[in-house]
Amino acid sequence: MILRYSILICFLSTLGAQIDYNTIIQPIFNGSCTSCHGGAGGLNLSSYENVMAGGNSGAAVIPFDYANSLLWQNVNSGYMPPGNNDLTTAQIDLIAQWIDEGARPEIEMEMELNLNFHGEQNIIPSDNDEKNPDIISDNQGNIHIVWMEQNGGNTNVTYTRTTDGGEIFSDPVQVNSITGNVIAYPQSGPIIRAYNENLYVVYMDNRSGLTAVYMNISDDNGDNWGEDILISDQAYMQMYTDMEIDSDGTLHLIYYNFASNNLIQDVRYA
Repeated sequence: MILRYSILICFLSTLGAQIDYNTIIQPIFNGSCTSCHGGAGGLNLSSYENVMAGGNSGAAVIPFDYANSLLWQNVNSGYMPPGNNDLTTAQIDLIAQWIDEGARPEIEMEMELNLNFHGEQNIIPSDNDEKNPDIISDNQGNIHIVWMEQNGGNTNVTYTRTTDGGEIFSDPVQVNSITGNVIAYPQSGPIIRAYNENLYVVYMDNRSGLTAVYMNISDDNGDNWGEDILISDQAYMQMYTDMEIDSDGTLHLIYYNFASNNLIQDVRYA
């Protein structure tokens, strides 16, 4: 039995800082300070870089030490802003907290991986050979998996998903609409990507007698798959494909093109 699956749990943690300069501190300065401290000469509070550069009296902010920071001392005492425009206690406390957190330009985030592997299992027990898996998670936390499944000389792309972190997998579904001609190599098999509820799978297939790149799309989160789409009409062979989807939902696909004279080999983008 092949054990091929383990769970990686990703989470974000803040590295100390909870107060973001751009969304919390700079608006305070914009509303109460930059009318006087926003131009040439003296302390300029119009941007993080200017704040940290200080003014005629030297450094205005000492990271991790709000009590000795001239900026905090002036707003806490009511010396600044002048007149009856004192900052609120809450605003002064936010400035103090920001300074004591290191006076960073933005909240720093760290991606951590929980590498406590557990529940190793054969995803879909089968008498067929299962090769070249690929995996992607969508923005809902669902995990989508494809691989090449081989039964004798019959080869296809198989799909399954889990919505509960790998406890249960959906019944396997064949992705390719024309059966039996999928090609995979150790360095290149089917690839799956997700965007909203759309799933995109690209793979190699030699149904025409020559290896070519095909795509199939599911618009219902993997329940049903459409007709196979031939990616390239170039002669002879296309293989070793890869793809990504950008934040706007545009799909970018590359593959290796191999001409029949064995001399022209290039990378194509679609």
